Amino acid sequence: ADVSVSPLGTAAAVRSLALAAAVRARRYKSPIRNRIAGALLQRLRKAIIDNEHFTVMVVMPVHPEGPWPHDSGTRYVMHWQYETICRGGGSLLQRLAREFPGVDLRRYINFYALRTHGFRADGAACTEMVYVHTKLLIVDDDVAICGSANINDRSMLGERDSEIAVHVYDLDRVLSPMAGARVEVGRRVKQLRVRIWREHLGLGEFVAEQ
Repeated sequence: ADVSVSPLGTAAAVRSLALAAAVRARRYKSPIRNRIAGALLQRLRKAIIDNEHFTVMVVMPVHPEGPWPHDSGTRYVMHWQYETICRGGGSLLQRLAREFPGVDLRRYINFYALRTHGFRADGAACTEMVYVHTKLLIVDDDVAICGSANINDRSMLGERDSEIAVHVYDLDRVLSPMAGARVEVGRRVKQLRVRIWREHLGLGEFVAEQ
């Protein structure tokens, strides 16, 4: 439910919602069933152990859609995002930090958000969150997956929301520098990644390679 509460009551409301969700999960024996976060954890473990040049870059909204300072439903989603990413003993970063205490995890995974910036008519600086709604995965400039599915059980289990996606593997191969070597990648998948990065970093219009 989307329930508005005062700022002072928000934390208590979020804890209450989280407790209610946990009780429902135990009652109906329906914990999270998709294994995407677990697969990512295992791949990061392998990269750290093998000292691989392996980096995951996650771009997501600063906060879910909604007036998060006052809306318990929005803060409830944020609570579980933080629990998954960085807070609590079971989060991705906490588990890796505990297992690899001497490793700078920023070598392997980072989380980013986007903001606009500009100036108002009176000259005052202003900024606003860019709500990233894209569901896009690009791997090594080689494979791209773009679709409608979120990384949650609603989308992943195939028995609730209807989803659609396109999987791109480019047969037009080119050599590209990566991790100190020149490797074969897909021309158009690389162009997609470079175009997005230029837009995000404010580097101007992308000109495709010939």
